[in-house]
Amino acid sequence: MTYKESITKAMDNLGKKKDVVFLGEGIINAGRIYDTLSNIPLSKCIEFPIAENLIMGSAIGLAISGLKPVVIFQRMDFMLCAADAIINHLAVIPKMSGEKVKLPVIIRAIMDRRCDKFDCGLQHNKDLVYIFKPYIHTIELKESMDIQKYYEIAYETNSPMLIVENRELYFEDNLS
Repeated sequence: MTYKESITKAMDNLGKKKDVVFLGEGIINAGRIYDTLSNIPLSKCIEFPIAENLIMGSAIGLAISGLKPVVIFQRMDFMLCAADAIINHLAVIPKMSGEKVKLPVIIRAIMDRRCDKFDCGLQHNKDLVYIFKPYIHTIELKESMDIQKYYEIAYETNSPMLIVENRELYFEDNLS
């Protein structure tokens, strides 16, 4: 199974869960996140305009109401626009509530360091893991990892989790 197929399967598994909803830009339109959401019913997807902080704020509200949102950033760079919601709200509301409020938000961020291959420009090739790692649990998916297992762990966890995918590996042949 390729890296991309494994991510697609992980999304399919999440999509079957009653309490999961997907939020982001391009999850219904523009290729459905490189076709990794092609099997997810549109009724489980909320398409947003370019408004990353709004997306994260909405995910926090949905999590408080009992859902398990999966927020997708096609380019990790745009997480900076959502940093207020991530660092000042998502990461601290559970602590501020004495752990009474759980925020099981999965953030799926896609990063690409080799922009020559994908023509992503200088603003779309930054590794920003170091900014968010001190605040929320972070996993960087490598080709040799059991990707589906990590997404299942993220689902089972009642805490926010950032999962960083490597777009360069989407087009590699097979997992090791």
